[in-house]
Amino acid sequence: MTTTPTPHDSFFKDVFGPGKSHLPALFSLLDAPFASRVDLASLTYLSGETIGEGLSTSFRSDLVASLLVADATVDGSPLEFVFLFEHKSSSSKDIHIKLTCLVTALWARFLREGKTPPPILPILLYHGERPWTLPTRLSEVLGLRPELATGMPDYELLLIDLSRLDDSELRHRVSAPEVRAQLATMKYIHAPLPTLLEAVGDFLGEIPNDRDILLHTMTTILDYISHVHPEVAPAEMLTLFTAITQEKKMTTVLDLLKEQGIEEGIEKGRQEDIEKLLSKGILSPGEIASALEVDLVWVEEIARKVGKKK
Repeated sequence: MTTTPTPHDSFFKDVFGPGKSHLPALFSLLDAPFASRVDLASLTYLSGETIGEGLSTSFRSDLVASLLVADATVDGSPLEFVFLFEHKSSSSKDIHIKLTCLVTALWARFLREGKTPPPILPILLYHGERPWTLPTRLSEVLGLRPELATGMPDYELLLIDLSRLDDSELRHRVSAPEVRAQLATMKYIHAPLPTLLEAVGDFLGEIPNDRDILLHTMTTILDYISHVHPEVAPAEMLTLFTAITQEKKMTTVLDLLKEQGIEEGIEKGRQEDIEKLLSKGILSPGEIASALEVDLVWVEEIARKVGKKK
């Protein structure tokens, strides 16, 4: 059985995945000597390797990309680095083991393809309710003293902890205002809804008056929030957000809220999720309504429509 993607996973890949130009922002948040030397123009996305044969659960990396690093060469030729990006919205004690499995699987794939295995660096983007407190080294996770870890494959996890990142630092280190707004949403996603929307409003207000960029960013963010906070109906959430934007005098955002029918778009996205769950036939309408915290009558109505299509 494969792990079911969460709204956090979907949002992360929508912001930083292939077809987007936002992945460089993660390097700007990375405290590592090589981060400023990464050749972002050399970015190539790779497919993640699935692990799971003989296991009860299979998983694959969130994002994998190859890039060149300035002055890094082998026998005079530029050295390709592979960066394995993983995303977590809560602490995970087994993250080092998962990443070790994925790194090994990627190396094995390069060998199968007759290629020289490149260096692979796992990077974790974390935005949990509380700051990350787990060890960063694999040997520490296993509880080994340094002298006992001698000879064991070990690595230090490269960590970006949004919960420890001050808003002013986020603004300083990330140049694209729409990416700042998306990262801020991830940072505050576990906060009470008024606090979350207040923070989102501040960052959205910094996006220049490019209506297409603003509309896409705002719709993506509000859809993400609606999935993580299903206890609040889209209409209620937008009413609260509209009041915040009015107070901040964000006229462009207000105009888009009125013009674009964002509430209907959020509702449609939630309906599509319900249809996918119904089509799999694993959960009953009652179980889906309970899991998503939505009205059972609405789920049953969608179920009838799905049934007619078959």
